[in-house]
Amino acid sequence: SRVFGADRVYTPQAIVDGREELIGSADAGVRQAVAKAARQPHARIALRTSVDGASLKAEATVSDVPPDVKEKLHAWMIVTEDGLSSVVKRGENGGRTLHHDAVVRLVAGGSFTADKLLSFRVDLRPEWRREQMHAVMLLQGDSSRRIWGAAIAALR
Repeated sequence: SRVFGADRVYTPQAIVDGREELIGSADAGVRQAVAKAARQPHARIALRTSVDGASLKAEATVSDVPPDVKEKLHAWMIVTEDGLSSVVKRGENGGRTLHHDAVVRLVAGGSFTADKLLSFRVDLRPEWRREQMHAVMLLQGDSSRRIWGAAIAALR
């Protein structure tokens, strides 16, 4: 809402690369926006994960930050889980079972400094299925909210 305005928050909404918003169910438009974003310069992120008991450690090395980045960057680590479902009781989907992937389970963030390794350690809940989980690392502009780099890794 800070980028596009409070009246531009709705369901289903898709935000692509922190720069373009559109109706999330408009498949052709979303594909076109993703293809356009993929052609833009982005930082490279090499992401490694390891799980020790209930603790996830994610480390990322960032390189090739685009030279036109003129804003402070923030690093986000998002833990997602695939293969979930929900039974809808009421509303337009009442009586249906919906299946979900990339459900956000946890978000952690911190400042990005180009001269250091990004590292996050978070606790995972026991009911989360590790074999269905991923860590996603994002570099986001503090003022523009643009996504300057991203990476994903399965939990290992």
